[in-house]
Amino acid sequence: MGRRLRRLTRGYAGLLFADQIQGSGIELYQAIRARDLEGVVAKHRLGPYAATPVTWFKVLNPDYTQKRGRKDFFDKFRDGKERNDVRQSTISE
Repeated sequence: MGRRLRRLTRGYAGLLFADQIQGSGIELYQAIRARDLEGVVAKHRLGPYAATPVTWFKVLNPDYTQKRGRKDFFDKFRDGKERNDVRQSTISE
């Protein structure tokens, strides 16, 4: 499943599929904050690539400067009012 996830995330600005990062979590988080990135989505290295049960979690950057206005944007998107060129994929095989 890791290969498929890597393939699905290729070509999206702002998305990065990273191999396992063990023992450097603090440094990774500091780099995310220093680059004003939104955060990271992670799972335990032995956890499954599955939607349920939920084994993924988000580590957000509380100082992310581009967060303002995003809720309104995504609310419009969810309501179907705004559909830009968004590729939709499912990661369930």
